[in-house]
Amino acid sequence: GIEFQERGTGKGDALMRLKKLLGDRARLAVGVGNYENDVDLIRAADVGYAVGDAIPAVKAVADRITVDCADHAIAQIVADFERELL
Repeated sequence: GIEFQERGTGKGDALMRLKKLLGDRARLAVGVGNYENDVDLIRAADVGYAVGDAIPAVKAVADRITVDCADHAIAQIVADFERELL
């Protein structure tokens, strides 16, 4: 697929703006994705996750790789962070 969007309006740009607006209140930004439109989001995040069934380009830029989308990827990521905090 092809997506067209105006420069500065992608998911990564939005996350950067959100982090700037929140300042110190945003302690950790986690980005999760599976396809090309998520690459900038994952790069902008403090911790970038690719789901297990993501395309190779997304996995290449991710800090971590989790389970497939259908296997409750977000729940798994939350559980990962909970374990790290204990």
